[in-house]
Amino acid sequence: MPDTGWVIVVGVTTQEVAQQWGVTDRVVRRMCASGRIPGAFRLGRDWFIPRTSIEKIPTRRDRACQTS
Repeated sequence: MPDTGWVIVVGVTTQEVAQQWGVTDRVVRRMCASGRIPGAFRLGRDWFIPRTSIEKIPTRRDRACQTS
């Protein structure tokens, strides 16, 4: 099979994850940059998150709700 130079990305965008988790896109991008989302990678200026890493990762807001 010839190399076409195209990359197939198997994952979801930060916008999709933000909507699912109920947080902003910026929060998800910061989590990606800090390494809190396993397997997240950057392609150009966009972050992509593997579907296997989409399980709910607790945020500070979640921890605050649990303690009150």
